[in-house]
Amino acid sequence: MAKKRDVAEPPAKPEVPKKLYDVAKFLKSKLPEKSTSLLGHKVNYFIGRKAIDALMESNLKEKLEISTRNQAAYLMEELLAYKFFHRARKIAMEVKSKKKDQEIAEQEDTESNVTPKATPRAEKGKKKFKLDMHHEQIFVDANEPYVWLYDPIPLKTWVLGSLFVVAAIAICMFPLWPRRMRDGVYYLSVAAAGFLGVILSLAVVRQILFILIFVVSLGKHRLWILPNLTEDCGFFESFVPLYSYEFCGDGIQASKSDAKNSGSKKKSKDQSTKPKASASSSKEEKTGSEESEFEILDAGEVKKDQ
Repeated sequence: MAKKRDVAEPPAKPEVPKKLYDVAKFLKSKLPEKSTSLLGHKVNYFIGRKAIDALMESNLKEKLEISTRNQAAYLMEELLAYKFFHRARKIAMEVKSKKKDQEIAEQEDTESNVTPKATPRAEKGKKKFKLDMHHEQIFVDANEPYVWLYDPIPLKTWVLGSLFVVAAIAICMFPLWPRRMRDGVYYLSVAAAGFLGVILSLAVVRQILFILIFVVSLGKHRLWILPNLTEDCGFFESFVPLYSYEFCGDGIQASKSDAKNSGSKKKSKDQSTKPKASASSSKEEKTGSEESEFEILDAGEVKKDQ
């Protein structure tokens, strides 16, 4: 018989010390995190210098016997070795500003009509960063980004998961519920089904009514019952307003054009009356000045006679 080949077992993973888990949980809860993309995946990262600052200001400093920033950096190096996070590097990306593009388009459109002016200094585009893997996986006490690999399950997720499990078991045990509870659930389900049927029938009826009025009036009358019923809005906003009506005939367009013409005529009349008013006011000022001159001359003549 052929001998079985000895298959090499994979090396056992080293056990992570408990103190490192405590430090990782503390940093995960205290450090400000930012999200970005790394190799097409959304990740959260932190800054190495801020991690050292958080450790030096925390109560864990005495427990971990950390007194200098170098010792804190050595502790972060251990976390890096156990794959709690990894080092990344920033790659700057220049983003063109929309204002600059609009100004260039406007200049091209008005180049033939407007005389060229001195162009202002070009605005610098805002810089954005993306992350990439760093070849040197070491911890540096500087403004270097480090991407989190440690992602513990929060307590809220455990609580919600356990509630879902309890609810599923309770639904499966529905035949064992008391009689009153089963009757109440039955009536609630019937009421919910009836409400859903009313909403669906309203959606169909309003569509049919709109099409009939639209076809009969040749597109002039447009009536919607509950216009927000199928829109992306809140529950109560779906039933407000009750209806919307729009008339798209030739009469409105004619009245709009008549109103525009009357408005333009009024504007021209106002503009024509303005110079007349200014001319009359200038004439009144002239007559007033002449009367004052005559009064001054009469007073002088009276003095000479005296």
